[in-house]
Amino acid sequence: LVDAPRASGALMNEATGEDLSIGGPTGLFSKALRDAGKKISVSSLKGMGLRDESVWNEVVTTCVELASYNARDTVRQLE
Repeated sequence: LVDAPRASGALMNEATGEDLSIGGPTGLFSKALRDAGKKISVSSLKGMGLRDESVWNEVVTTCVELASYNARDTVRQLE
């Protein structure tokens, strides 16, 4: 999974083709989830009438953005 993200597709951003694992330390998802929890107010989203699927979509999108930032930064440092 980590050695061949393109083969598994699990750590690839389909929209950009980025390998999200390249900037990912151990525990990337838990770190991104924690950071997303700091940015997203679930109670506010629920108060606006959003369904659970929409709230989780917001969380997943935020996690992918954070992983993308990490990957781009790592690639920049390697160049």
